[in-house]
Amino acid sequence: MRDALLVVHGVPDDATPHGDFESAAIDALGSERARTASVFLLDPRGSGDAETALRDIRGHRSPAIYLKPVVLLADGVGRGGALERAVDGVWDILKNPEAPPGLASKVERLRQRADAMAMTAPEGDTQLAFRILRFMATREAVYEPEPTIESPSGYRYPPLDPFVGGDVDRPDVGELLASLESDHRVLEGQFAARAYACTHCGCGFLNFVEVCPDCGSANLVEDETVHHYRCGYVAPLREFRRGNSLMCPKCEKELQHIGVDYDKPSPIYDCNECRLRFPEPEVTTACYRCRRITPPESQVQRTIKSYVVSPFGFNAARYGLDSLFVSVLQKRMQLFEYGVFKQFLAAEANRVERYPPATSTLVVMYFDQIEQIYLELGSRSRELFEEIAVELSSIVRESDLLSSRNESLFLALFAQTSIEQVRPAVDRLRATVDNLLRVALKTPPSFTVAVHPVGDDLDVDTVVAELVAKGGSPIGSRS
Repeated sequence: MRDALLVVHGVPDDATPHGDFESAAIDALGSERARTASVFLLDPRGSGDAETALRDIRGHRSPAIYLKPVVLLADGVGRGGALERAVDGVWDILKNPEAPPGLASKVERLRQRADAMAMTAPEGDTQLAFRILRFMATREAVYEPEPTIESPSGYRYPPLDPFVGGDVDRPDVGELLASLESDHRVLEGQFAARAYACTHCGCGFLNFVEVCPDCGSANLVEDETVHHYRCGYVAPLREFRRGNSLMCPKCEKELQHIGVDYDKPSPIYDCNECRLRFPEPEVTTACYRCRRITPPESQVQRTIKSYVVSPFGFNAARYGLDSLFVSVLQKRMQLFEYGVFKQFLAAEANRVERYPPATSTLVVMYFDQIEQIYLELGSRSRELFEEIAVELSSIVRESDLLSSRNESLFLALFAQTSIEQVRPAVDRLRATVDNLLRVALKTPPSFTVAVHPVGDDLDVDTVVAELVAKGGSPIGSRS
């Protein structure tokens, strides 16, 4: 069995052997040895960072890599941290030189499910939401939220967090899970907790502050109110104190027994800034992340859930996840299947070459890192997609053809239209969509539009591959 195990080091170019286990550097995950390994092992004592290695494994696009079982090698002392809860198992190799039967059978089940899933998409999965769904489907577990100070939202899902990176400002995987439940129906959520989040940035760390209702200062002094029965005088408790006794400042009588000589009807507040005295302060909230001050009733109340994959989700994990953006677009305009679109494009290229000076234009639109929309907006992603769909439909005429290669890439054929005629609308679309993304998101995806004249020398697959390979950076138009 040891021949099927591979220790993954968290630094590039390091394949130092680990005992009698074979090792691989983190930048060798695309190798044949990595793809054929049954289990990845992480050693927290070895070179590099085990957390980094796990993030690189789960962040890989190939299901043969990111779905593979990952086991943490222990050194006799259980760490009990998030890393142990993020991996598929822990093997204390000092106590058990051979993998315990329970662990061995668990990872074998996971390996079989992962291998079966990987066969359906050998070229790789580009959509983050789909990768997380497939991972959850192969584990068949309940994914419980865990309170933490290490995530801006205040909660994390340890097995899923490696998919979104390890930065302090990493996206909230909980928003993506909420979208998979509400928009795609591939997850089933169960109430776990309720929490408030900043309405501006989504941070779950809010400071509830009592402030002066007049000047808004938090520099307040709270005291008890004393009501002297005999003379009716009412003032803060500090005005009655005389050493260890209470003396009425109005009538100079000593107050000895509460309920007989006096009572304490309510607290009282004094503002040290504007000197206002008032019975009840206002409450506001300050976000620790963006530092904005907001009334509590304006903050977002979130329902934190645990999740399992729904019956429909298991089917979607194997055969594909419907695109929310594509479904929004299809309500406004007709989208042709990519293969059919290529046939129309080829016919149009033949017409243009045969009947000069006829001219037509291909427009390719690409959203790089579109999953950022789901990560930041969650179930509110539909609202942004609706706005983008309105702008896209405004430039596509009934005579034009629109196709979707995936959720990130769209193509439009503008027949009998030159590049010079298309460009103003394309520039307007690019500017408007860029603005929508920047306003709605803290880390917006880049939106690139490339235009090409239609002709016999136009290879649409090459155009698409070049645009995606450049990571969304603009490509100059061909003339």
